[in-house]
Amino acid sequence: KLVVDATDDVRQQVEAAIRKAGYTLSDTSAPKSAPVSPFAWRDNLPLIGLIGLMAISWLLAQFHPAAGEMAFIATTLVGLWPIARQAVRLMRSGNPFAIETLMSVAAIGALFIGATAEAAMVLVLFLIGERLEGWAANRARQGVSALIALKPETATRLNCDQRETVALGELHPGDVIEVAAGGRLPADGKLLSPFASFDESALTGESVPVERRQGDSVAAGATSVDRLVTLEVLSEPGDSAIDRILRLIEEAEERRAPVERFIDRFSRIYTPAIMAFALLVAVLPPLFMGMPWLPWIYKGLTLL
Repeated sequence: KLVVDATDDVRQQVEAAIRKAGYTLSDTSAPKSAPVSPFAWRDNLPLIGLIGLMAISWLLAQFHPAAGEMAFIATTLVGLWPIARQAVRLMRSGNPFAIETLMSVAAIGALFIGATAEAAMVLVLFLIGERLEGWAANRARQGVSALIALKPETATRLNCDQRETVALGELHPGDVIEVAAGGRLPADGKLLSPFASFDESALTGESVPVERRQGDSVAAGATSVDRLVTLEVLSEPGDSAIDRILRLIEEAEERRAPVERFIDRFSRIYTPAIMAFALLVAVLPPLFMGMPWLPWIYKGLTLL
């Protein structure tokens, strides 16, 4: 999320800056597309192709070491391309010491010292780790996505016995709405029907339908189980029970844990210091002590 506070219309400049940084914008008013599984074939084709190249390189190395060496170099370059591209983007956005930068330096250095198989394998493992991380993050988002999906996009409002379909943003406290059996409440409401049963399991975890009587309050996202019900809207647009839960989740994400803040501060010093130290290990002994270059470059890369 990006929040921009400006007195003039700077939409075009903001969009250009975001695209230049390698990101895209999504329209919040556009229809929500179905979530894409992190293990979709199309998304994982680069990783699958890299693993295939790794296997081919290993087989070639068993029968023709020189050809295998060239194949490992090609595999490394293919795997390095998306990582190095992301490293450049992060450098341009003010983060020169990201994990992508370290991976790029290590892979290029490994190629220079002839450790081609190791370079390719490290990139394969790194990309596998990224996919697993994406899968874990997607699992964490599914709960929030399910919560957002509880809100219907439209509501049926009663106006002098006339039914009209309106967007949720047009509902205000005091409006009378109608929810069919099996439909979800678009806003917090007060039950006007004599009685009804509501499935509130998505919000409260209670698996048994809850009986509500006339005058009782019912939270948005609840499902009318057995009948058509009429309710009076109680919540303002964007302030229903679901909206409040989502707002609490956002606030919790913004307030990062103390250990996370410490790690961020620590990494800003630690990462560039280690890169500089690894460079000194690789360069100082050969320059000032007459040591051979290759072993010390290897030691520097190992430290990195």
